[in-house]
Amino acid sequence: METGVILEAVKKALLPELTKINSRLDRIEGRMDGMSARMDEMSARMSDINEQLIYLGQRLDAINARIDATNERIDAVRGELINRIELVRGEVNALRSDLIARIDETNKRIDETNKRIDETNKRIDETNQTVNTRIDTLRADLSNKIDNLNMRLDRLYEVIVRRDEHTLLSKRVKRLEERGRGEEVERKETVAVAV
Repeated sequence: METGVILEAVKKALLPELTKINSRLDRIEGRMDGMSARMDEMSARMSDINEQLIYLGQRLDAINARIDATNERIDAVRGELINRIELVRGEVNALRSDLIARIDETNKRIDETNKRIDETNKRIDETNQTVNTRIDTLRADLSNKIDNLNMRLDRLYEVIVRRDEHTLLSKRVKRLEERGRGEEVERKETVAVAV
């Protein structure tokens, strides 16, 4: 009996606990089922994501292939451009050398022209100095000649004035003489008439 009582006592003590454990296990199984559903859903999502990753990987491979082709074309164009640039650089260097030579030649010609201009200016200055000296000499000579002519004109004027005065005096004297003769004739006539 004792085993029956012990069993009964164990049942009484364990049964409520086992019931609780069972209910907990049911809840855990429910959760496990929910988690399993979630896991299935996640697995499906992962499968979709995996497919998308595969698709994106293929697109990336295609894009990489296009990029590689573009890079090859860029490298080819770069090589061609470098060759053209080198050709143009050579032409520019040749033109620059030619231009520098022409500029140097023009500068030499300008220097020679400047020397000629300086020499011409020097000659012009010398000529101006000579001409100014001649002009000053001629001016002094002309001034002396003008002074001499003025003196001569003054003398001539005096002579002419004296001549005019002499002529006038001569005419006066003549008139006076004629008057005097006329008066003498009248006197003679008056004396002759009176006698």
